[in-house]
Amino acid sequence: MTHSAVAANAAELPAAELAAGAARQWAQLLPVGAINGRDGRRFRLSRPAALVEAFRRDPRPLPVDYEHASAASRTTGAPAPAAGWITDLKVAENAIWGLIEWNEKARAMVAAREYRFLSPEFLYDPASGEVRALLSAGLVHRPNLALAALNRQEAADMTPPRTEDDALRIPAAVLEALRLPNDTDVEAALAAIATLREAADPEKVVPVAAMRERVLADLARVGVVAGHRLVSHHHVVLDPAYVHITRASLADVADKKRILGLRGVHSVGRYGSWTYCSIEDNIVEARDLARAFNALPR
Repeated sequence: MTHSAVAANAAELPAAELAAGAARQWAQLLPVGAINGRDGRRFRLSRPAALVEAFRRDPRPLPVDYEHASAASRTTGAPAPAAGWITDLKVAENAIWGLIEWNEKARAMVAAREYRFLSPEFLYDPASGEVRALLSAGLVHRPNLALAALNRQEAADMTPPRTEDDALRIPAAVLEALRLPNDTDVEAALAAIATLREAADPEKVVPVAAMRERVLADLARVGVVAGHRLVSHHHVVLDPAYVHITRASLADVADKKRILGLRGVHSVGRYGSWTYCSIEDNIVEARDLARAFNALPR
C-alpha cells in the first residue's frame, strides 16, 4: 500500500531562463536521501535511479499544475489545468531533476515571478517513508500552506511522523525468527544474519582447496597425470550431489511410487526413484516405461 504526499521543501525556480524565452527547463524535484517536511513528516529517497527508470518505462509525461490542483482533483473532481509537463527525469547533484516543458501562460508567470516555487507530489510507503514514484509537481506560493491543506484532506490516511528511533526499530517477528532478545540493536541483528548466511553457504563448509589438492594427488597416484601443471579450474558445490539411500528410504520410495502409479503418475530416474544410476540406466528405464504405455489398451 502507498500513500501520496506533497513535499514541504519546494525548490525555487530560476526565472532568468524563462525570461530569456526558454520553454523547457530542468528543475530540482526531490533530494536524494532524507526528506524532512516542515509538518514533521519524514520521507526517504534511497533509490533515485529506480524512480527515474520507472518514469521512463511509461511514455506519458507527468503534469505540473497550480497549487497541487491534481491532488485535489482526485477527490473533488475539479479541473486541474496543467502549467507544463515533466517529460524526462535525471539524477544529478544528489537530487532528482525534471525536464519541464512549460505552456505559454505558466512560462510568463514564472518569468514574471508570479510563481517562484515548485513542489513535488509523490507516492510513498507509509511504513518506511520510502518514495516509490513521482506523481506530479505544482507551482506554489507557500508550499507549507499547500501542504497543510492537503494534510487536512488526507488526515484519515496519514500515520504519525516517524522518529529516527522508529526507523531503526527491528520488528518483533524478525527478532523472534533470529532468536534474539527484544532489545537487540540493528548492528547485532545484521551480525546474526551474516553468521546465518555464512553457515548456510556450502562454499564455507566444503574445503574446496583441500579437495582440489586431493583430486590432483589421486590423479597422479593412478598415473593419469605426471608432472602436469594445473592452469585453470572450476568447482561447483552440490548439496547433495547424490541421493542418500537407506533401508527406510527404499521402503518409502516403493510405497510412494505405488500410490502415484495408481493415479497414473510414474516417477523414474535418479531423483524420481531416489536411487543411484547412470544416464544409460535412465534411458533404459524410460524406454521400458514407454513400452509399458504402448502396451496399454487404446
